[in-house]
Amino acid sequence: MTRMKKLIDVVPDIDTGPAPAKYTVDAVNTAVDILMVLAEQPNIGLSEIARRTGHGKARVFRLIRTLEARGLLVQSGSDRSYRLGYTALILGGAAERQIDLVQVAEPILATLSDSTGETAQLRVLHNLQSMCIASWEPPRDLKVNALIGRRRPLYRGTNKILLAYSSPDIQATVFKDLSTTIQRGDGPAIQAAALRRDLEQIRKDGYWVSHGDMNSGLSGVGAPVFGLGGRLVGAINISAPSERLKKNLDNAITAVRTAARSLSAHLGAE
Repeated sequence: MTRMKKLIDVVPDIDTGPAPAKYTVDAVNTAVDILMVLAEQPNIGLSEIARRTGHGKARVFRLIRTLEARGLLVQSGSDRSYRLGYTALILGGAAERQIDLVQVAEPILATLSDSTGETAQLRVLHNLQSMCIASWEPPRDLKVNALIGRRRPLYRGTNKILLAYSSPDIQATVFKDLSTTIQRGDGPAIQAAALRRDLEQIRKDGYWVSHGDMNSGLSGVGAPVFGLGGRLVGAINISAPSERLKKNLDNAITAVRTAARSLSAHLGAE
């Protein structure tokens, strides 16, 4: 059977970046970092959580114990690794009922996946990254697995769609950081001039095809989703093994663009 996956902690409005520092609480930010890491990669230990979040082990340990006490985390087995607890499941169920964007997108992603035979995703801009908030996977054995909450850089793959239609401030920040962050990622090197040309092409065509830009051997097709007043909401994409997608690329482009327009219409875009 096909399976819909949904995000547990994202609001339907596009995230334009961190809230002003004077309104944030560092401990809460760190706790959310921990939860997001374990949502993406469960059953890892204290040292790995600290490394992935960029926080000290002592600070992470105190917050883990607090989250454990509230049932948001549990220790899995004797290896002292951690995963999300039952309280997180309660929150996830409540969020699923409350997030209109995911609910509206469900049948559209299902139709897209069924018509192409590939994994369909809905991604939004979150803290200057692309994040998957909903997906539908086909019942075939060889497919792309979409992890809800997984974040990707805006300058790779079909995630470029979110960057192409984002605000000038967001684009300026991404390009400013590109030279220092690109060396940490995998895949081919990216030149700022080439990326700018890609963004222009995306705005011209209204979609993007990526071949091996995010993962070697995988390709994707994506298109933007808009809301009231032409506001960017997110992007719909499908991803698949490159050779398989190339054989049916024209139909895939048509299907993805149709799905994105359908979701945009449901969200009030003209």
